[in-house]
Amino acid sequence: MSDALDCPITVPERVSPGDYANAFRVVSTEDGVCVLDFVRYSEPTEKAVMVSRVRVRPAFLPRIRDKLDAAVRGAPHAHNPD
Repeated sequence: MSDALDCPITVPERVSPGDYANAFRVVSTEDGVCVLDFVRYSEPTEKAVMVSRVRVRPAFLPRIRDKLDAAVRGAPHAHNPD
């Protein structure tokens, strides 16, 4: 798979607005898949509500990391600790 998706992407109406998440975790499962859980975390209550769960092959994680790194570098107000 190339790094760019050049095909049309259908976005169902129910997901088009997206869900707000301010935290995530990556969990490895017994069947060798990685699960990315995106959550809304409340610091005052120390509770989180899952808004989305995505299952990916572990080999796909470096591609996700690279895309996130590129997005952070290109963000106008991104925090860069370096």
